[in-house]
Amino acid sequence: MVAKVCFTAVASKGGVYGPFDDDITLEFETAVTSNKAYDPTSGLFTAPTSGSYLFSFFYQAPKNKPSGLCLVKNQQVIVKTCDKNIQGSTHTDNGGNVAILHLRAGDTVCVRLLAKCHVTATNRVTSFSGFLIAED
Repeated sequence: MVAKVCFTAVASKGGVYGPFDDDITLEFETAVTSNKAYDPTSGLFTAPTSGSYLFSFFYQAPKNKPSGLCLVKNQQVIVKTCDKNIQGSTHTDNGGNVAILHLRAGDTVCVRLLAKCHVTATNRVTSFSGFLIAED
């Protein structure tokens, strides 16, 4: 029987999150759905079983502020999305990315906010999701 592993979590601290001097793991505090594999206090997804997983992350960032997030597996950057959102911009910035990863039980996946970047942490516009596609 295939394990049911899935989650969606949103950043909900309120307002603009960032900038920080270094890359930081984003804590998506509000778990919309979860099977306990995602920990909202650390921002880490820990694979409960080996298999192929799909992960996605999307964000909104305020106008005139640089934005950037990356998906990280076991401390290794897998995919990124970013924008300079240069001075004078009159709109917010939106971005995201998706990756399919093979994980072993115990591997971790998280989303990091890149140094000097911002995201919006309100109104459920910045999210992180994942689910098991096929168990080994």
